[in-house]
Amino acid sequence: MRCETCRDFARCGRTAIYSVPIILFLPLFVLFFGLGPPSKIALGTTISFFPIVLNTIAGFGFIDKIFIASARSMGASDYQLFRFVLLPAALPVILTGLRMGFTVALLAILGSEILASLAGLGHQIAQYSEKMEMAHMFAYITFAVAIAAFLNAVVSSLEAKGKR
Repeated sequence: MRCETCRDFARCGRTAIYSVPIILFLPLFVLFFGLGPPSKIALGTTISFFPIVLNTIAGFGFIDKIFIASARSMGASDYQLFRFVLLPAALPVILTGLRMGFTVALLAILGSEILASLAGLGHQIAQYSEKMEMAHMFAYITFAVAIAAFLNAVVSSLEAKGKR
């Protein structure tokens, strides 16, 4: 059985795992790590893992073979091939994966703090929402947006440097 977008079934199986909403595993993370920060960090790491890894695989998978053949014909070692050919060619796609990973990790952490937490930014937003203190709630939401914009700007600047 072949997928129209994937070249083989095994690769399609890897991307199918990403379609499962990992936020469904929040109760397991809370069970294993408790209500504190470790469960949120584990959830954010798990959720951001797939966009980063899938983009890294795609970045290295779509490098033009002529670059590799040219570097090998000039006597490049494996380290030189990776450092000067493969990594610069795949870096924009990898950084795009990092930007997506940071975004979904931040959303997952905030969402998990709203659902199951004793402290944190998402917990504060939920607390002020329940108390109907809208000014405080929107201040925390603005702070969360500022954090997301800052992370996006940092990774975008790295991405722009990688394209040069």
